[in-house]
Amino acid sequence: MLRRRNDCTSQDRKLNLREEMLLEDGREEDAMDPSLWGQLPHEILLAILAWLPLRTLARMRVVSKSWSAMWYCPVFMQFRSRITPPERFFLLFKTHGVQWFASRTPQVWLYDPSLNKLHSKLFKHFPSSYSYQVLATARGLLLCGKRPPRIYSFTSFWPEKDNESLNMIVCNPLRENCAVALPERIGTWRPCVVGMIGGEGNTYKVILASFMYGTEIYDLCSRRWKLIPKSGVRNGPLPPGFNPSVISRKGCMLYIGRSLSGDAAAVFLFNGETEQWSSFDLPVSGVGLQYLQLQDCGGRLFLIGHMKALTECRNFLCFGDVFVWERVGEDVVKGAWEARFSPHPQNESHFPVLSSPEGMAFLARSKTEDIFCYTKATFGAAEHDNSIEHLSLYNVSSNSWWSCAEGRVCTHDFSKSRRRTSGGAGVTYRCDFVFEPRIEALP
Repeated sequence: MLRRRNDCTSQDRKLNLREEMLLEDGREEDAMDPSLWGQLPHEILLAILAWLPLRTLARMRVVSKSWSAMWYCPVFMQFRSRITPPERFFLLFKTHGVQWFASRTPQVWLYDPSLNKLHSKLFKHFPSSYSYQVLATARGLLLCGKRPPRIYSFTSFWPEKDNESLNMIVCNPLRENCAVALPERIGTWRPCVVGMIGGEGNTYKVILASFMYGTEIYDLCSRRWKLIPKSGVRNGPLPPGFNPSVISRKGCMLYIGRSLSGDAAAVFLFNGETEQWSSFDLPVSGVGLQYLQLQDCGGRLFLIGHMKALTECRNFLCFGDVFVWERVGEDVVKGAWEARFSPHPQNESHFPVLSSPEGMAFLARSKTEDIFCYTKATFGAAEHDNSIEHLSLYNVSSNSWWSCAEGRVCTHDFSKSRRRTSGGAGVTYRCDFVFEPRIEALP
């Protein structure tokens, strides 16, 4: 009797399981039914699409006018601001001086490290005038400057004289007619440091600092400039190093300052909340460090650079002698540096190429927030034969370097010249600005 009852129970379970499987198959067919998707409420559809990355949304705009209008829909912007997927592009733009003679059209690229690909059409709403130049970026917004084309400078985009003005705007290059002109400044002096601090929502501050005059701040909330005169504080800003990277991190602006001798001196930090300057030392003496670059990667602060002892020539295709340090500690000013990557001076160093199968597998398993981009060339990345060179990626999780082009081999042989042999300098770009795409960002 018990055996018969158990047999009946097992048969009932099999029937129930089969019915559940058929029911699930039916639900799956219903879920993929196009007519069902066509009947979804508009707000639910927008909430689903808000999870897509920027490059996918950009392709969807060509589907229809209604899908293109979604780009500016306030409801979609609200969803997007809550659940924006983590994306990090690296902004490549022509360096000052070269732009005047090469082209009257600003050539701006977005380098996507997750695909090892350059995007140009995403920035179709970048200011069209050729005299505009990117000065800083924070949370999807760009600080751009425009000056009369008659003014030329090979050392800086800023006018050489204090009484010459520079018109500045803050814009979102992903949106049409999304730019605001900043009011006239209080001072007319030429700043040595230009930066931008992004806050919660769409708030931001523009920072112009001079080691001689003080710090001038533009706040979005007040829509006006404020001047903090120079005081006798020791931690005031120093001029930035060659081809410096000014970054926005956790409500602060950071950059590497140099001493009067030209060597890197310290990392300077401006707190956007307290509006105070502070500084902390480099991991080693500034004497001997070259091509320093700060990067904020997943909330972690990194410093990348080369040592003069390993780099006799200024321009070469060698990334093998690069060093990486991380600043650890809750308080970045009181923290300490820890070495993350140090090459062996006696061994050849080779960076695997991203176009290889191993490189593609590396990109597939890497998180966007774990990658930063580094440019070794004197003036940044270089363009040869419609390709961007002098770019390498570093993964903070795997502590590994990857190259965007062939030829990243370092022999550490001082008897051999390691200058570029491509036959020309090409058009040079900067690539030390991180651009976080935010369609919803408003200046």
